[in-house]
Amino acid sequence: RILEEFLPVLPAMLGGSAGSSLTRGLRWVSLSFQLPPHAQIALTIQSQDAESAAALRQVLVRAGAAWGDTPEAKRELPQWNQIQALLLPSVAGSTLRLELGQDRLLELVRLLQPSLEQARANAQRVLMLNNLKQLGLALHMWANDHGDRLPPHLADTLSYLVSAAPLEAPDAAE
Repeated sequence: RILEEFLPVLPAMLGGSAGSSLTRGLRWVSLSFQLPPHAQIALTIQSQDAESAAALRQVLVRAGAAWGDTPEAKRELPQWNQIQALLLPSVAGSTLRLELGQDRLLELVRLLQPSLEQARANAQRVLMLNNLKQLGLALHMWANDHGDRLPPHLADTLSYLVSAAPLEAPDAAE
């Protein structure tokens, strides 16, 4: 009821249909996972009727297309159209169903691989910058306590650090 009051009409990027297509058209959702060796993810969305199911699928199509047109999506996931095609559920009567079997999961991982590698590299850079900041702060605190002189060894600053991680060499494999 709240969604219908605050969003009587869906935004144009979602098709501009009535908000009730989401609130009244959706009855229940089920998500299941099957672990390897035959990995699978299955999503089932039950709606009131076949018309509501088709409307829900259209909302998903339009939302995905609208998100794919944003500068962030184009920059971070240039292969979004292929990913979206893998993630669109099929409609059978009043049910929307998305099954990601092992082949489709592997395809999804392959499409996401460049973005995941970029995210990992970004996280590694943030970690390294944080370590440098921690070292700088430890050196500054040590110098404050020792007549504005730097320590003869970085290990002397350990008491000023939460952990020894900033002093450890980065893993060459990462």
